[in-house]
Amino acid sequence: MGRFSILLGLCMAGFFVGFIGYLLQASISGYLLQIFADAEAIRAVMAGIAGSFLSLMSLIVWERVSKR
Repeated sequence: MGRFSILLGLCMAGFFVGFIGYLLQASISGYLLQIFADAEAIRAVMAGIAGSFLSLMSLIVWERVSKR
């Protein structure tokens, strides 16, 4: 697995997380609006969730690939 494949995989994973996050934004932001009153705080929480999910998935894939 070359460097290009890894970068392409991470790029695709980031796109996928962003795409799904955009589709789920209306339902998630409605729930978060009950907790946080500020729209900036809602965007920050959603960005943090997406970033942590992408980081976690990257580590899981890296761990599974490096076991070989």
